[in-house]
Amino acid sequence: MKLLVLLCVICVIGSFVSAKAQGATYKVITLLSPPWVMERDGRSTEGFMIDLLKRVSRISDFNYTLAYVKDGNYGSEVGGNWNGAIGELIAGDAQIAALPMITTEKRQTVVDFSSPIINSGHRILIKKPVTHNDPLKVLFEPYSLPVWILVMVISWIMGAVLIVINKFSPSEWGQLPEDEDPTHSRNSFTANNAFFFVHSTLTWQGYKEVPKSPAGRIVVCMWFSFIFFMIIAYTANLAALLLARGPNQPLVPFKTFHEMAAQTLTPYGTRQNVHLINKLSVSNDPVYRKILAYMNLIDNNFQDIGGAMKKIRDSPKGYAAIVESTEADYIASKNCDLMVVGETIAISQIGFACSKATTGLCNELSEAIREIREAGDMYLLYKKWFKKGQCTETDLDDYVSREETAKITARPLSLADLSLAFIVLLFGLIVGAILLVVEILVHRYKKKKGSRNMEPVRMTAANGRGQSETDVNDESDKAPIAAAEP
Repeated sequence: MKLLVLLCVICVIGSFVSAKAQGATYKVITLLSPPWVMERDGRSTEGFMIDLLKRVSRISDFNYTLAYVKDGNYGSEVGGNWNGAIGELIAGDAQIAALPMITTEKRQTVVDFSSPIINSGHRILIKKPVTHNDPLKVLFEPYSLPVWILVMVISWIMGAVLIVINKFSPSEWGQLPEDEDPTHSRNSFTANNAFFFVHSTLTWQGYKEVPKSPAGRIVVCMWFSFIFFMIIAYTANLAALLLARGPNQPLVPFKTFHEMAAQTLTPYGTRQNVHLINKLSVSNDPVYRKILAYMNLIDNNFQDIGGAMKKIRDSPKGYAAIVESTEADYIASKNCDLMVVGETIAISQIGFACSKATTGLCNELSEAIREIREAGDMYLLYKKWFKKGQCTETDLDDYVSREETAKITARPLSLADLSLAFIVLLFGLIVGAILLVVEILVHRYKKKKGSRNMEPVRMTAANGRGQSETDVNDESDKAPIAAAEP
């Protein structure tokens, strides 16, 4: 009898060990969500969740069959009943849900969850900036284009003004007789030399002669003042621009959620995500509440990730999309013109969901997940599916944000900024023109007056010469005095 009982015990233990060796078979439900789960060639599936499921099944020693969720939903309670994957687990139609489903307190009341596979949250997806710093352009940046054009026009005008003054001013070098000009100064402001004088003084170089006339000197003095203002402004703004450029790094609108909330130049939005909205609304962080208030006030949200990518690429002011961190990493790895910035906010846990009817199943999955994580394979799987695309991973240290450069800002100087210099020069030209006219009139008046004063002198001289000739003639007409005879 004892022998029979012993044989029965051995048979039971043997059958249990055999069943354990063969492993149980579970039905696993999932949803297509790249790169978590994707179809390959229309016949099989692949992805992060599929690779993880294979490893977990080997460690926990079970088999599985894979099926898609019938209604295509993750699971939410509607009228007291659960739909989607949660509904199928509750009904016993499946034992495991392997999909990127967030663990919530409400879902935990009806199904079991394993330990977290990934801590997912939300980050910022933006367009990757392109460096436009042209080394050949930097020396022209201190002035705006209208200023450069006006400076060139004024240089030609100044040359022409000096030529006119030299030609018409009575006291200028050009009026100096050639025989009284051993140093050839009379050619100082001819057409060739006048424009050379303008260019030489514009670059603070030397010169041979300056105008002698009052008109020429007032014009040149105001020209020197104009050059002084312009060169000082150019040098100061060039230094500011070089400091503002900092290292030769591309400029992003912001790097953190705090910087994004503090600026108004780049609009931002998110997909209508109840979980994110709830997380932000219960947060005590003023930055998150400010972001939520902005999104409620300005409707810049998008319907799907395709719409977000279109807004990012096409918006003239740029656009920032707040998306799930795992989704953002995957998109940036496949689209090299996009990048991810910002810390992870509204963090949630993603894990396997299990039917409560299968007691202890999620505990076994949690143990397998822990083993995979400790071996470092979880990170390798994530990098394989979420970050290993055709694009290199972005290092935020290679970029600089607007806030980081906000301490030193610079822009090209406009005509309004330099208006004082142009007013000074205009004043000099007007005064010079008036002095030139006055000088010419005074010279003509003096010349005319001098000619009038010379008229009596010439008449007196002429009369004197006439009287002398008459006296001579009279003397010659007189009869010679006979010499006294001895």
